Amino acid sequence: MTSNTNKLFAGEEYHDHFNPIQYLALKEKYWEEDRQFNELLYNFVEKGYIKGGRLLELGGGPCINRLIPLLKISTEIVFAEYTESSRIEVQKWLDKDESSYDWSRHFKHMANLQDNGDNWEDLEQEMREKMKDVVFGDVLQENPMSPKSFGEFDTIMTASVLESACSDQKSYQSCVNMLASLLKPGDRKSVV
Repeated sequence: MTSNTNKLFAGEEYHDHFNPIQYLALKEKYWEEDRQFNELLYNFVEKGYIKGGRLLELGGGPCINRLIPLLKISTEIVFAEYTESSRIEVQKWLDKDESSYDWSRHFKHMANLQDNGDNWEDLEQEMREKMKDVVFGDVLQENPMSPKSFGEFDTIMTASVLESACSDQKSYQSCVNMLASLLKPGDRKSVV
């Protein structure tokens, strides 16, 4: 894997050039933005704007922090990501590998929002228990987790993925249709 921090990569280039360790180090500089985004998600959950159940994270990179505010309403989580290196980083965290990224600051912040600051490790354990699988995911495919299939979801988290993966309006619309097909039928489902 080479270091190319000033170049944007698309598609297959990610497999060769995306470095999750560099990305996570860079992400540290954006703690305030992450904190604000998670507070926004937390408030959406508290107000009932996002419903619970089965959650798909599609294209989360090496990051789990956006899922923390959704733990309260999630019964299970499937984490689908395009790059193998990012999937490895998430799996290392799941396995409590000492070399994995330290997400404790994010869990502590959410525990404090929930007036449960002393029990942030319980949130971390809850995430590990609810995350059922870390798999390949490609938003440009009709079945993005092929050859696996996980059925329908109540909520799909996909932040800045379609904008990065889609080269034109037609492919963007195709991805939106694919995401809609992964949602359970019902009155209110969420794509975040």
